[in-house]
Amino acid sequence: QQIISLNYNQLQVQQTIEKMRQVKDFPSRLITNLESALADASNKEKSNQCLSQIKHLWQGLGNNASQDDYQRILKEIEKLVSTNPAVTATKEYQKIDQDITQQYRHLNTQLTTWQQNCQQITSCQQGVKLRDKIISQKNRFTLSLSLAAIDNILSEINQKIEELENQENIKDACKWLENLAQQLQDKPEELKTANLILGQIETQQQIYSKFFTMAQQTQLATIIEKCQKRQNQDREEQISLLFQQLPKENKTKLYQKLSTYL
Repeated sequence: QQIISLNYNQLQVQQTIEKMRQVKDFPSRLITNLESALADASNKEKSNQCLSQIKHLWQGLGNNASQDDYQRILKEIEKLVSTNPAVTATKEYQKIDQDITQQYRHLNTQLTTWQQNCQQITSCQQGVKLRDKIISQKNRFTLSLSLAAIDNILSEINQKIEELENQENIKDACKWLENLAQQLQDKPEELKTANLILGQIETQQQIYSKFFTMAQQTQLATIIEKCQKRQNQDREEQISLLFQQLPKENKTKLYQKLSTYL
């Protein structure tokens, strides 16, 4: 065994054994021990080579290994182990086997985790973040059942995002309409208020009105009518004031001219 432990060439050891056999009355026990040590050394070398190949496969997986990658590596390792079962008793093999199994299980359980996360979405931002995460990892799932599950999850997430966006839009639209009504209520007689409200309606009505109920559409129409009425009242006051400032002759001519439009 000391000969083997000193890394003697196995061929040289075998030659030494043959020479021992040629010596008359050489103790067979020593030859048997040497042959056993030679066999152990050979098996250990094979195990080390097998373990080295397994380790190389394990290290090649990386952090973004796909389901196909795991299945392929596990099959290759199984094939190597079948020719050298003794390697499974080593701590290093057991660590590698445990690590690969845990990583593959974690990848597959991501589908369940994402499905649970989908059920807990309460905001658009949360939904978009989960959707982006799934899309970034989708290429790791190569099994047809997994791909179908991901498509279903993404479809459900998109539906939730659309629903939440619609709820937020309705909420914003209601808040906008309430703000207009409050402005009109605070200063109903001021022309400046009417002009300001109509300006907001002109620029933002298309954004919010599509989310209104019929009652809200009616409320908006009432606000517009009141503001326009205030604007018309101001025009009448201005016309009346200017008319009063005209000389009598001009008043008569203007009155006659305006009567043609009535």
